[in-house]
Amino acid sequence: MTASVLTDLHARAAAAGKRIVLSEGNDPRVVAAALAARDAGLAQVSLVGGPDVAAEIARQGGSADGITIYDPQHSDLTPGLADLLVDLRGHKGMTPEKAAEQVQDRLVFAALLVRAGHADGTVGGAVATTSDTVRTALQIIGKAEGAALVSSFFLMVLPETHASRPGCDDLFRLWAGH
Repeated sequence: MTASVLTDLHARAAAAGKRIVLSEGNDPRVVAAALAARDAGLAQVSLVGGPDVAAEIARQGGSADGITIYDPQHSDLTPGLADLLVDLRGHKGMTPEKAAEQVQDRLVFAALLVRAGHADGTVGGAVATTSDTVRTALQIIGKAEGAALVSSFFLMVLPETHASRPGCDDLFRLWAGH
């Protein structure tokens, strides 16, 4: 992937001004990504996590200014999101008791924020599996109208000096992180 592709993606993201919620806010890599996205003006960023999220932001030398932190255990939105989950999944046996438990799951909470209109999109999968991330999104957000298929993807940006046909030594260095 060339820098021009990333530059174009960054420009398009910044111009769109979307509200993006990162469901795995307790992961230091996700916190770093949130700080970088906020600082670059790519989106209005929110993190879902517990009370340790603000501490992780501070540990990384950042400020929570401009980042909304949602703690499902203490958010004023949690009861309404649980009700929404019952409305969406009641036909599949979702009860208020099950919804109150499931809304504590960060993937579920983030997807409900999107469904309820509090966010335009959610990003997950740094910790959770692709199947859990996509299943949650399908069950709560659903497919776009008219979409026949769903998919997921990730971008991998490699250093300019990477081996295009790695040998054993190259693979070992990649594996070992050198």
